[in-house]
Amino acid sequence: MSGGRPAKTKVAEFLNKLHQQYQKVISSGQKWLRREFRRYKSRPLWVRLGLVTLQIITILLTQIHKNVKKYWKRREQVWLAAQIRFRRSGFLLPMVSVLLLVFSLVVGATLLQSINRTTDVASERKQQVVYNSATIAIDRSKTKIEYMFNLDPRWPRGLPGDARIKDVLLNGIRTGSEVRPIDLNSDPSDGTQDPYTFPDEQRLDIDNDGLLDNAWTFTIATDEGQARIAYMLLTSVASDQINLGPNRDDREAPDPVKAANLVVRNGPINMTQSTVTSCIQSINSDAGWEVITGATVRRAFQTFVVVVDDKGTQRNVSTLEMQQDREADKGNKWGAWFRNDLEVFPGPDFRWNGAIHTEGNLIIGDSNTFQSYLISAPNSCLYA
Repeated sequence: MSGGRPAKTKVAEFLNKLHQQYQKVISSGQKWLRREFRRYKSRPLWVRLGLVTLQIITILLTQIHKNVKKYWKRREQVWLAAQIRFRRSGFLLPMVSVLLLVFSLVVGATLLQSINRTTDVASERKQQVVYNSATIAIDRSKTKIEYMFNLDPRWPRGLPGDARIKDVLLNGIRTGSEVRPIDLNSDPSDGTQDPYTFPDEQRLDIDNDGLLDNAWTFTIATDEGQARIAYMLLTSVASDQINLGPNRDDREAPDPVKAANLVVRNGPINMTQSTVTSCIQSINSDAGWEVITGATVRRAFQTFVVVVDDKGTQRNVSTLEMQQDREADKGNKWGAWFRNDLEVFPGPDFRWNGAIHTEGNLIIGDSNTFQSYLISAPNSCLYA
């Protein structure tokens, strides 16, 4: 209820005004009838009644006409007001509709961008988790290569070929291998602990020939499940199953052929060979070492990693490749190589040309009579 007087008071006032208007109409009507009867007093009664009735009908029709005009005028005013309102609302409604449409598009684009960004971040995180898992296999492969070159007592003094390197990494497990197996377990009853197979690893037959290869698999726990990692260490540069013809390197074969025969995809990456033609020659047909100078060679070791991150309904697979180039020095690099102390006490003038290596101390008695030089000719195969 709005403020002001109570509704009962308003209704009473309205009824009083209506009663007063009714009394005025009755009083005026009575006066008019008396006046009209006096006006037509000389005429017969029925004529007076007829004239009065005609006037009453005329008055009623006139009043009805006025009321009808007022009614239609009010209707016209209401219709015009409605048209004005409709015109105003017709201008406002499209404006509001366009604003709502633009707002909906902006909100939808923002939500879509947010969803895409969230998906990208989640995917990048998953890839980073998988990559971190793959680096574990890369580190293990590096460790095995380092152990083979520096700690394995079976590593030969010279430059081993494909077969020797493969047998060392296999720990001599294949029949007919010339490599003696090494057991890291102090207790023989615990079985043979391969130095190139970690306790949580298992060797794989990667080429399905029924023989174990230099490939391993292991499982690690992640935040959302388990990840299975498999990696392979390739060292061979040639295979008996690849025949490209004379004077052709097996590494020139297509990648699927090299992969099926466990051959590295390429040679060392950073190669700066000697420009002297006489120095560019193979060490032997099976060694697989690339000649850089007459005294230095290099070989590529490639590791391929596959990580499968299994989360039940979702599985992520990622791969990683690493190549490590190892460099070795031939024996003719040194003009002198001693396992113990090296003492030089020349009498007359003594000139030495070439590199000197000693595992102990180098003692020179008289520096005035001893003169050492590097290999002087840049075109020499041993100039390095």
